[in-house]
Amino acid sequence: MEKKKVAIVGCGAVAYRWYFDGLLKSEYCEIVALVDINEANLEKASEYCNVKRLYKSIQSMLDDKDLNIDIVVLLTPHKCHYEQIKEVLNAGFNVYSEKPFAETSQQAQELLDLAKRKNLVFCSAPQVMLSSRNKLTKKYIEDGLIGDVVLVRASGSNMGPAYRKDTNYDPEWFYNDGGSLSSLGIYTLSIVVFLFGVPKRISGFSGVSMPIRETQYGPAKGKVFDVTAPDNEVALMDYGHNYVLFDGSYVVNSPQKYELIIHGTKGTLYVGGFGGKESIVFRNGDKEEFIGPEDRCHIDWNLSWGIDEMAQAMNNGTISPTNAEFASKTIRVIEALRESSKNSEMIKLG
Repeated sequence: MEKKKVAIVGCGAVAYRWYFDGLLKSEYCEIVALVDINEANLEKASEYCNVKRLYKSIQSMLDDKDLNIDIVVLLTPHKCHYEQIKEVLNAGFNVYSEKPFAETSQQAQELLDLAKRKNLVFCSAPQVMLSSRNKLTKKYIEDGLIGDVVLVRASGSNMGPAYRKDTNYDPEWFYNDGGSLSSLGIYTLSIVVFLFGVPKRISGFSGVSMPIRETQYGPAKGKVFDVTAPDNEVALMDYGHNYVLFDGSYVVNSPQKYELIIHGTKGTLYVGGFGGKESIVFRNGDKEEFIGPEDRCHIDWNLSWGIDEMAQAMNNGTISPTNAEFASKTIRVIEALRESSKNSEMIKLG
């Protein structure tokens, strides 16, 4: 099977942490072009990936008539995604975007409609539906292992990259342009949407709880900066007969062990980590059992899997589970959460 030719737009920390290594080992894709406005970033990425086609802008790449690419991957800041996706789709190229791919549900629908009119494949992170842990959790729920779901606690919070020992970049962006929900909490929120769909109603609370931060590790250690994007975002979601309590914040010093605690009428699922038998625990009274997937998902996990899945779907003529239609649902929930917080009212979605 011929590998899909990929162009990477944005050669910063995200590319190195989550995409380059996976794509360099991929059976389905190969990196053939790199784009970054920073020349030093381009040169570093060129050497790391052994790629010689380098561009300082998306437009200069699109103007190169000799370039043969199948997928443009956008690893740029959130606020750039909408305009860049539109530019690439209008030029006739398939797109895979980092999350979230749009700021509003209106923008999201516009891009979905554009891709459809152009007959192009449009996919987006986060690829939570590819996790064997998440797929098995969904199966257990649908098979009725815990009976009817009644209450879910979903936590996608920590203190953010300024407090991580492995942070090797200046993390200030994440507390300003990024924001805790769009950068971190969106993963857990996407799992909630994957498991239960879009809620009927949502009440959200969004704000800045820790307005001044100090970077604890990495090259920017000791740097003190202001926080302007919401660092504390929580919600109560109503699904009719069950409820989800969600948080996606940068204010939690000791994150809870289990990302999801799913209570049902016949027992409870505790879900945490990326995979392995201990990643899903079933409890019913005194009974406790490890029932997670027995695979290497938790060891091999890489965000580039979303692009691999897209490439396979293109080769097979099928729809990728990472298609942007799913991601647009999470964007709608985020938009409603913030609208609820801003207007102090419950928002109806379904």
